[in-house]
Amino acid sequence: MRKASDRPTATVHEVARVAGVSAATVSRLLNGTAKVSDDKRQAIEQAIERLNYKPNVLAQNLKTGSSRTIGILTQSLASGYFADAMAGVDEALQGTGYAPLIVSGHWHADEEAERIELLIARRVDGLVILSGNLKDEQIL
Repeated sequence: MRKASDRPTATVHEVARVAGVSAATVSRLLNGTAKVSDDKRQAIEQAIERLNYKPNVLAQNLKTGSSRTIGILTQSLASGYFADAMAGVDEALQGTGYAPLIVSGHWHADEEAERIELLIARRVDGLVILSGNLKDEQIL
C-alpha cells in the first residue's frame, strides 16, 4: 500500500505545463521576484492546488544558501527548565519560516562540542546554546 509520502511530488515544470506558462513564470511568482499578471497568477495558483504542489525545500536551500533551521544545543531534553527554554525558542520561530533542530549534549562538554559540530555541518543558520559546560573559546 502506497502512502501519500510515496507519491511523486509535482514539479515547477508540471505546474507550468498545467497553468500554460513557463517554469520561469512559476518560479518568479513563487519567489516574489517579479510581477506576474493576474490571469497567469490565477492559473498558476489553480495548478498548484490541483497538483498539490509543494516547493522543494532542499532545492531552495541550495539556491539561497540558507537552511532555514536554527540549531539548539541543550544539556537535557528531559529537564523542565531546558524544555521550557526550547519551547520559548520554538514559539519565537513560529511564522518565521525557520524550524528548530534540537540536540542534547547530555551534560558532557565533549559531547556538546561534538553536537555543535554536527549542527554546523548541517548548515544551521544560527545556534542557541543552552549549556554552561562549554568554554567561550569552544563556542567561538
